[in-house]
Amino acid sequence: MNALGVNNKQLEDDLRKIEGRFKQYIMKSTDVETFQLIDGVIVADEQTNGWKKLTTDFNDYFESLLQETVRLKYFTGFTSDELKATVVLGTYPLHPMAVYSLPAISEKVAQNHRTLFTCLCEDEPGSFKRFLDRAVCHVGDPAPPMYTVDGLWDYFSNDVKQQERTYSIDRDFELLKARLEDDDLLSAAPLNLSWKKYGSC
Repeated sequence: MNALGVNNKQLEDDLRKIEGRFKQYIMKSTDVETFQLIDGVIVADEQTNGWKKLTTDFNDYFESLLQETVRLKYFTGFTSDELKATVVLGTYPLHPMAVYSLPAISEKVAQNHRTLFTCLCEDEPGSFKRFLDRAVCHVGDPAPPMYTVDGLWDYFSNDVKQQERTYSIDRDFELLKARLEDDDLLSAAPLNLSWKKYGSC
């Protein structure tokens, strides 16, 4: 019995009776809408000198990133110009592959306390906000700082480990990682990235 004097079985039966009175509608946004939503959460003031300097200094990098993103064909429904405005620059400093992966990872492993929005907005270990607070951009660097897919994995990995339906992803990753020799740590990075990309599918 709970505090209200109703046992769980009775409560479940009552909820089932009520549930039959409602029609179920599944609301799912399209990928384009989701990517536009992420773009709407990350707002850059494009009129500032800092933004103009960033996009000028790293123009070649952003153009190369755009071409690679177009080549991969993950973002269907966008023209090249829309992809640049919405994903490459619109969600910067999220890397385009992080933008692509975030909704899928969030949908598969998110709980009430870890979602697409908490990843982007909350100041938690591994979150995008924490990354932003610590990121430093140097003009001489080959690329500006970006929040990549491995950052997403770090943010959501505890949820993956704790959920029964996704625990096997982490377990299999750890087993593969354990097979590597101690002096083969360089191999762990590509394994880590590829497992993060494919293990959550």
